[in-house]
Amino acid sequence: LASESSPMRLLALDISTSTGWAVFDNRKYSHSGVLKLSQPAKEYAHGQYPWNLDTATDVLSFDVWNLVLRERPDEIVIEETNMGKQRSSQRILEWLHKSILGKLRAEFVGRVFYISSSAWRKCLGVGLTKEDRLANKLLSKTKNKAKKSGQTREQKAAIGVTGKFTIKHAAIRYVNAKLGLDLRPKDDDVADGICLGLARLAGSPICDGT
Repeated sequence: LASESSPMRLLALDISTSTGWAVFDNRKYSHSGVLKLSQPAKEYAHGQYPWNLDTATDVLSFDVWNLVLRERPDEIVIEETNMGKQRSSQRILEWLHKSILGKLRAEFVGRVFYISSSAWRKCLGVGLTKEDRLANKLLSKTKNKAKKSGQTREQKAAIGVTGKFTIKHAAIRYVNAKLGLDLRPKDDDVADGICLGLARLAGSPICDGT
């Protein structure tokens, strides 16, 4: 990896149907965003499988390539895929990676690396704290009580029954504290992209495909 004083433009990609990305100039965060499909992947090509997924991956990979052309990075770091529970979601994720890599291999002259989510989280120390886990445990108990008593959504909200704190929230918290941003829960893909780039610059281990 380049030294701290060396000029380098890094593009981090958290590839999915909602691709979070972040750009770093001279090892410092510059800007970020997200690329999304305009409709669910299964609705492309009149919903005809497998052409709907093929079309959707072509659309998003084209958007990612335009991002690369616009940002002109020297290096691209991508988050390694994890095994998902839904077969259709896993399929389009892997197709997206293949489609994007095909464009990069043909046209991109810089370096491309993969980093696993567990590696960047360990590198940056992103995770749930003891307090987070205790709060989630209390929330679970409160939810069970609310469910048994048949409380309405408004009543549940009044006593603090909301969603539990996840690893995605932890990434958002880290980025906001580290960079002084104001990302919200809906910005989780952007936060992951930023964290991925920060971990690459911090020397996180590179994935070798195993």
